[in-house]
Amino acid sequence: MARDSEPVTDDEIEAAREEMSEQRNEIREYLAEELGGDAGDYDSRAYFRELDDDVDGTDEQAAPDGGELPK
Repeated sequence: MARDSEPVTDDEIEAAREEMSEQRNEIREYLAEELGGDAGDYDSRAYFRELDDDVDGTDEQAAPDGGELPK
């Protein structure tokens, strides 16, 4: 894969993020149609945000580096 010689601009990054967001929505809608349920049922980010009880019973989740995961 060839790399561009110019750095990616903030506008290009934002456009890519918007496109990925649209693709996520399309995939969730497809999964809901094929597997049943609501498109929101297939939103992994929402699922992980809802997990607020770690193994030790606290409201904090363990992070691989020993820090804390953002909420």
